[in-house]
Order: sequence, then C-alpha cells, then structure tokens
Amino acid sequence: MKKIIQLLCIGIILFMISCKKDTGNEINPLAFLSFLGDSTLTVTATYNGTAAEVGASGKIYVYLYSSLGITTRDPAPVYTGSTDAAVTIGSPATITIPRIVAGEYYVFAFYDYHTGDNPDNQTDRYVLYSGTAYTSGASKVTISGETNLDMGTFGDTNVLAASSAFMTTTTYTVTVPVTYTGTISTDDYATKMLYVYLYSTLGATTRTPALPVRTGISLAVASSGVQQNIAVSNVVPGNYYVLAFYDASAGANPDSVTDPYAFFVNTQYTANAQKVVISGDTTLPAMDIGETNVLQSGGAYLTPSSTYTLTVNAAYTGTRPDDTRTMYVYLYSVLGTATRNQYLPIYTGVSSAVSSTSPYAITVSSVIPGSYYVLVFYNYNSSGANPDNQNDRYRLYDNAVPAGTRCRSEADSFTVSSDGSISDISIDNTYYLRSGAAYETSGCP
Repeated sequence: MKKIIQLLCIGIILFMISCKKDTGNEINPLAFLSFLGDSTLTVTATYNGTAAEVGASGKIYVYLYSSLGITTRDPAPVYTGSTDAAVTIGSPATITIPRIVAGEYYVFAFYDYHTGDNPDNQTDRYVLYSGTAYTSGASKVTISGETNLDMGTFGDTNVLAASSAFMTTTTYTVTVPVTYTGTISTDDYATKMLYVYLYSTLGATTRTPALPVRTGISLAVASSGVQQNIAVSNVVPGNYYVLAFYDASAGANPDSVTDPYAFFVNTQYTANAQKVVISGDTTLPAMDIGETNVLQSGGAYLTPSSTYTLTVNAAYTGTRPDDTRTMYVYLYSVLGTATRNQYLPIYTGVSSAVSSTSPYAITVSSVIPGSYYVLVFYNYNSSGANPDNQNDRYRLYDNAVPAGTRCRSEADSFTVSSDGSISDISIDNTYYLRSGAAYETSGCP
C-alpha cells in the first residue's frame, strides 16, 4: 500500500509539471490538489476591441483567484484556462476550466493583446467579474458543480498597466439609512445587527451566482423603529443593487434563512429592485425592513406570485427627424434628476416606428405589483449609447395631460395591481431632455 501511495504522489507531481502555459485548459501548479475538485466553470466572454499585436496569441484567458492583489501575478491565480486559438473579434468565446475545488473565487478574463513572457502583459485588455476593471469593485463567484458564467463584452477600455497591474480609481462611501420595524430577535447566536450589501448583479440567493461587491454593518444592534446610517466604504464608480437585512438568526454567514430583508427601494423582489448609480459619496433615500419578508433556505429571495402587463398609449405630435424613431416607456421606483444619473429604470418598453401623430401602444411586460414613476419619451436624438438622450421629447405621468408640467418633483406614481393601461399621453416639442438626459427644471417648484 505504501508503494502505491508513493507512486500516486509521483504521478500527481508529474501531471502538474506537464501542464503547459499555452494549453487551453490548465491547472496552476501552485494549486497542488486542485485537480481533485469535481466542479467545472464555463465562461463566456466577447472581445470587441483592437486585434492583437504581432506575436500575441489573440486568445481569451480566464484566471481564478482566491484573493486579488495589485497585479495579476501576486498572488498567482489558482486556476487558469484559455480558448484553444485566437478568438474572432466580436463573437462570443467559451473557456472551460475543469477539476475546480468548489468554493468562492474572483474571475479575471483578458485578451492576449501584447506579446510577452506570460500571457498576461501590459496593455492586455481585461475585465473582472462583473463588468469592472477595479479589484475593489470585483465580486467573488460561487463555483459548485457545473457552473456557467457570462462575463459579457469587453474592449479596449480596461488595460493592464506595467508589471500587469490592475487599473485603479477613486472610491467612495455609500451611506444607507436603514430602519428595522419588526420584532427584535431572541436568537442569542445572531448578531442582531443591520447589514447593507452592494451587488453588481443579483441571483436567486444572496450568494449565487455572485457574492456582494461591498458590505456595511450598523454601529450597534438594531432597535425596532430606530434608524441607523450604515456606511459602505471603498465603492468604485458604477451601478449597484442595494440589499439591506437584519441578522435575526444565526448561520454560517450573517445573511441566512429567516433574516428579514429588503432591496432598494423597499421591495423583496430582485426583478423590481432599482439599481443605484454611484459616482461620488452618496447618501441614499431611507430603507425600511419589516419582519414579514425573510430570506428562504440557502439565502434565497422571495419571488412574486403574479406579474402584470402595463400598456401605455402615447402619441407624438412634434417634429419627426424620420419615420424610424420610436417612443419608450421607463418605470422607476425613485426618480433622479436625469434618466440615468442617480437611478436606472427598472422596466422598459418600446413602441413600433412612429410615422404618424396617432397613439401607439407601448407594452411593459412582467411588472411586479407596486407603484412606479412613468417616463414616456420620443427618441428624437438617436446618437447616444442609450435611447434616452439630450433633446429627446418627454412627459412624466401624470403631468402629460391636459397641458401638464415637466417637473420631476410634480410627477405622480402609477400603481400596477393588475393588467392595466395609461391613456391620452401626448408628447410634442415643448419639453425635452437637457444635457445628460436631465429633466427640465426651469419654472419648477
């Protein structure tokens, strides 16, 4: 038996030494027992930037890390993999890494743009999960069993610096006023603190597919009805979902089954959680957590029992640059001063091409019951990355009729509680989005 074990160990060492840097799916020699894992990660990524320099492979590589440092090599990745050959620019590529020990990892994908002693070199284009260039904005991914991960599209924006260093940026503090209004827990092993988690993407649970990017905790145990300001530090600029919860029950993590929770702004459902835009130190509107909505087994969120369709009937009577432009409907829980400067739309709908002054039906599907602010606009300026741009003609419900105002502060919300419709919205040349797609303020209260 002893000789068998010795032979097995020799085989392990030889197997690991045989792993080449230029293989498509490899195991890092630093992870001595990594091949014993039974999990597989399949990553889909699309590179749409400049083609590789002469001598570079043009492959997409994926590295997994247990922790991130300043550069891609310190600490070294635990697992690595790549495409078998140079990728086609603009087309999705798939990288599969087998034999991973189940756990939580940072995922780094890069395009081998520049030649060097290693695949990862200065000026190589990259992205960290999910969609960020900055280590402080990256989220760990839980890998267990057959795991699929979409890294999205990346191009020339994010490039490695000298010594394969990651890019850096200024970070900010997000302050979230949170009040727990329920019964105080009697679980002696629970922290009874309030927590705030920031996510770049939401899954079915608090930890799948991604862990929170940044977290914050209250300074004291919660008291029912008492607001506490929870600071989340080192937040890189970006768009985030915000989860607040009360640690009412003990578990392996603070977020566990029966913990009361809410998303910004005060919803228990992922589908109508509103993303917040962080571009500086920010204090969010207050969030309330009751005791009714609690995390399920495995930290799973609640799902709605029903959703509805909202139909908005709107006419555009102003000047049409051409007959291919359309009208859009955006639904928000909270309105910012512009269409995307503070909060992103939760639901959207679009009309067919507007070629007359007749009303067009704009359908917004799968809306969770609740109250929403409704923005309707005509895509007068089609030059931006998003449909909503400066000079687009707009109205806010229900300031659309009869003559109405254009002031954000005077907009009313619309309650969706069944399949329903909004009628008689008429948009002309009078009110239009300003610089940065901001709403008009002239003459507003």
